Amino acid sequence: MQPAQAVQPAQPVQPLPPTHPYAPGQPPPGFAPPPYYWGDVAWQVPPRPQPTGVNGQAIASFVLGLFAVVPAGVVFGIVALVRIGRTRQRGKGLAVAGLVLSGLWLLTAMGGVIAAAAFYQSGHVVASGVSGSGARPVSELPSWTCFNQPAGSTTLLVPVVPCAGVHDRQLIAKIDLGGSSSYPGLDAVRQRAWIACIRAAYTAFTDPLGVTEVAAITPYYPEQSSWDDGDTQAWCALKAPYSGQLTGDLRQSASHYTAVQQSFLQLVDPALMLADEVRATLPSQWADGTVLATRLGDADRDQARELTSSTVFTGSFMKGVAAALAKDDLEQAAQADRLAAADTQSAWTSAIAALDAADLSSDLATARMNLGLHG
Repeated sequence: MQPAQAVQPAQPVQPLPPTHPYAPGQPPPGFAPPPYYWGDVAWQVPPRPQPTGVNGQAIASFVLGLFAVVPAGVVFGIVALVRIGRTRQRGKGLAVAGLVLSGLWLLTAMGGVIAAAAFYQSGHVVASGVSGSGARPVSELPSWTCFNQPAGSTTLLVPVVPCAGVHDRQLIAKIDLGGSSSYPGLDAVRQRAWIACIRAAYTAFTDPLGVTEVAAITPYYPEQSSWDDGDTQAWCALKAPYSGQLTGDLRQSASHYTAVQQSFLQLVDPALMLADEVRATLPSQWADGTVLATRLGDADRDQARELTSSTVFTGSFMKGVAAALAKDDLEQAAQADRLAAADTQSAWTSAIAALDAADLSSDLATARMNLGLHG
């Protein structure tokens, strides 16, 4: 049997020095189960906040972006992402979607501004007193405005362009066809528009024949729906005679013509205008044409008399030209009388073909060339 061990006396516990970082009862370093103690006070680390539903700013950003409220959608989207990162709420996808939608709307708006600026530059008006741009209704354009007519289009909404450059047409006048309150029919309205535009050209230009050597008169006239709405205006424009385009402003100044040239034009223009009106008469409107033909015959005879006594032509050659013109006028007067006597559409159609068979145009061209008149 082993002898009993001698019991060692217990060593006294030494207190921690007052500078030791842990007070009595403090867990050792590296061990930190809650609750924590500091001195004799226990404290608990608060738990992290848990998500509480979808973030309201994210929802607002998505809705605002969807309806193109761009600035507010961007602001709410950024605020939502910041708060979601702190609170761990749901809705990050909505916030991102709101920002994306706002960005797309912003890009679309910028593209529209750029396209509008380009369209403005291409159609900006620098002539004819128009201060607009782009496509505009012909009814809103002042006289002498230049514009293009879109290919294959009959719309009255046209792109306005500077007259100094190349263009399709130039507006010279607007005329109210008026008349009866009821629509007279498409042929009758077209007939009135043609006659009105021919007269407008002879009024607007010192040398209308010179203009029609490089351009053709074309009218715009109302259909029944427009007429019934109170729009009874005809618009008169000039266009290239074939498929080409016009260049420059076609307006004329009387100061560019000599006194002799102006005297000659004043002598021949009345009969020329009436002849153009007769040629523009539609077969269905032949009854109105007979009235014009009567006036043309009288004007041709008056012109023949004035040519033989006019002092515009000097020298034997020019007097010979004047005599040839007078003879042509009398021939055309006889043809105009036959037109005036037409009593059926077929009789009118047969007689109108002979009106263009006279030698008046070639003799007139000779006189114009020798007087220095040209297109």
